[in-house]
Amino acid sequence: MPNEEIKRLKDDLFTMRQAMKLDKPYDKGDILPILLIGLGALIALPLVEFTTWNRLLILMPALLPGFLAFLRRYVQVQGKQPERTELRKEYKLGSMAAVAFVLAAIGFMWWSQRNGISREAVGAAIIFCVGVVLTGIGFLDTARRNYLIGGVAMLAYGVLIPMLTPQGIATVGVGMLAVVSLLIAAIVWRQTRLDSKSRIESETVV
Repeated sequence: MPNEEIKRLKDDLFTMRQAMKLDKPYDKGDILPILLIGLGALIALPLVEFTTWNRLLILMPALLPGFLAFLRRYVQVQGKQPERTELRKEYKLGSMAAVAFVLAAIGFMWWSQRNGISREAVGAAIIFCVGVVLTGIGFLDTARRNYLIGGVAMLAYGVLIPMLTPQGIATVGVGMLAVVSLLIAAIVWRQTRLDSKSRIESETVV
């Protein structure tokens, strides 16, 4: 078959997938990285609560497998062309937003400390604002309902931070990360199963 004909068929299939909304911003391959983050946080939780060890030294090795899995997943997703445009866009925009958020948070914390604002107050404000954004995305976009869970959890955490002790801030934060990650993994698993079932039914009807 000529290359032009193959390209035309691929373009037609891509258009059909977009029209039928089969191209989702998530995939079953996303479940493992999210699970690893949740399980890592779950393992770190008792160490954060009951030991005096440095919290970063506890969290970094516990969450490292999940972050490495996300990095590997990012590389895999970028190779899905052109059939998974939404998935590639999700990872690309997500990584850009994460980098921008980290840089902005570091700059804001530096500025606030120079002006005598406590780290707790700054952290609460940053987390609350991110929670508002994620909640809005999850509420408005039906394909991104998992954002809603993370957003609501961050809103609640941002409100709670001023009421907690430094130890409580760490414990509640790690606990929320574990619960939210496991819930999101369950939701993505359920969504992928429902999408697969509806795709099979639509193909059977056709």
